[in-house]
Amino acid sequence: MAQLRNINGRTAPTGRARSSYSPGTARERVAPGPVDLTQPLVDAEHVARLLCVKRKRVYELARRPNDPLPCVRIGGAVRFVLPQVEEWVAGKAPD
Repeated sequence: MAQLRNINGRTAPTGRARSSYSPGTARERVAPGPVDLTQPLVDAEHVARLLCVKRKRVYELARRPNDPLPCVRIGGAVRFVLPQVEEWVAGKAPD
């Protein structure tokens, strides 16, 4: 069997790279309690515009272990409850 080679002549990896993802970690970071679905759900792009940051930073804030940005995970999608985001931001404001 011939090995695949990239343009530099090196052999391509044959196996999948292992990720550091652990199935239980995402659930541990989700804030407990019911979500008020009468409030609007917004995506990361909307939150990024509100906070004047990049969308990637919004996802980083939602994943951090200490005081994460509150979010709702629906399948593979991450959505944010607007009033919860506003409360989280208000808690960050200097006194």
